[in-house]
Amino acid sequence: FYEGGNVYSGSFCNNMMHGKGKYVWADGVEFEGDFWLNAMVGHGTYQWPDGSKYTGNVENGVRHGQGTLTVSKPFVSYSGHWYASERHGKGIVYYDEKRESWYCGEWHHNMRHGWGIRRYPSGNIYEGQWLNNERHGEGCMRWITLMQEYNGQWKHGKPDGRGAHKWLVKRVGCSQYPMCNEYHGEWAAGHRHGQGEFLYASGAQYKGEWRQDRKHGSGTFTCKSGQIYEGSFVEDVMVGCSQNNVGENGLSSPFKDKESTAEGGKMLQSSHVDLDLARLLQKFPADKREAEYKQVQFVVLQHIAALRRAYSKYSGLGVTHSPDNTFILSRMQWWRLLKDCQVHVEGPSLAQVDRLLSNQIHYPNKRLLMRQFLSNLTVLGYHMYHTDYAGKSGELAWCLSQLMNNAILPHACSIRGSVFGEAWRAQTALEYASKSWDIYRSLCKTNLYSPHEPTLTARNFLWMLQDFKLISKSLSAAKVMEILSLDNPAISDGASCNLSYELTFLEFLEALVACAEV
Repeated sequence: FYEGGNVYSGSFCNNMMHGKGKYVWADGVEFEGDFWLNAMVGHGTYQWPDGSKYTGNVENGVRHGQGTLTVSKPFVSYSGHWYASERHGKGIVYYDEKRESWYCGEWHHNMRHGWGIRRYPSGNIYEGQWLNNERHGEGCMRWITLMQEYNGQWKHGKPDGRGAHKWLVKRVGCSQYPMCNEYHGEWAAGHRHGQGEFLYASGAQYKGEWRQDRKHGSGTFTCKSGQIYEGSFVEDVMVGCSQNNVGENGLSSPFKDKESTAEGGKMLQSSHVDLDLARLLQKFPADKREAEYKQVQFVVLQHIAALRRAYSKYSGLGVTHSPDNTFILSRMQWWRLLKDCQVHVEGPSLAQVDRLLSNQIHYPNKRLLMRQFLSNLTVLGYHMYHTDYAGKSGELAWCLSQLMNNAILPHACSIRGSVFGEAWRAQTALEYASKSWDIYRSLCKTNLYSPHEPTLTARNFLWMLQDFKLISKSLSAAKVMEILSLDNPAISDGASCNLSYELTFLEFLEALVACAEV
């Protein structure tokens, strides 16, 4: 017994507490653990009358090293490294008994400091750098219920520097393709401020200067129709177009009609189509690139009505409704267009087209805006027909004309296939698209050839059916090959089979649907 009513029970050495023991203060606080010459050193457990508890390493009676502290009211539980009774180093803290609100990461003198992940009571999650309990440095914040995400630089808890903010816009009905607004650029104190690019869910695009979340200064606005305005903006409004506010939803056209113009800026009308052909033009001598670009623009404009009609038709496949009646072409729909136009019969397979046009090979949900759609057709036309070209100039224009006349104009909008061929089929099949995509990815094998991406062949598809014990008398291997070759004659001509033929996800899903109907 000690002065003041404190009590110790345990080992002694030379009349000092030494070894294992238990010390109880008069106010009810208890420590049980290791003692060294009257000091609490080593490992032990503190308990308080209100139910709070610490278990872990101690030094001279204070929390130091690894340990877990649980405070009962209000509930807080920290498990990790301590330094002189302060959270310091790596550790995780839970702020509620359900353990739904927490922080896991680095600490500095009781403050979140360094790299860490914070899950808030709302379910929102931040992962990145911290400074003195504030989000500071590089980090990513996800607002779960709002379906928003910011990834970039932070300063004192707010986006500041360069970053990307994405707003997801849910589709309704059976569509598998979410839309989103995206901003990439500079931020200041939580606002879009400086140079930045905004991609609207509708397909419109703005690139230029921002001030306090509004378009302000010089910029270029591209409507979803392809019309382009280059000029000045003041408080989100084009100079000279005060009645046509370009709002954040990006759904309303900033132009009164096709003939409208804006004082202080210039409208690029139907005589201009913006194409992304920088890589392709590198194949031409520098002094010929401008002429090639202008001539292929002219061909696009010649066929713009048919191209818009095809884009509109295919971007609506499998989509029952859009909040703003705007549809963005997905790669699944793009593949169906190519198959309907028999591009894979006369030229490269869909998998080869993927490698030609994109670094996200086989990914079905990638969206193609009208500009990218037109650019892709131009690139595809060149690779299919440039070896047949015998002229001296206008090669891109000639190749695109060949693609239009031989494939797009005769066949586009005649929709076939076991998924998109009929509306009710699309609705039913797309309900299983997400799970089917998981199966497709699990079956893919690394391609032997560059860029060595995961890919799935007709052989892998047959093996899958065999592994699932689906091959039967009615669905024989020969029947499966017949199904695969209905839309892909390169797989089988009746006499021989090409089991190494690569299947995109659309071809995989269509084959599944066709097999299910046997």
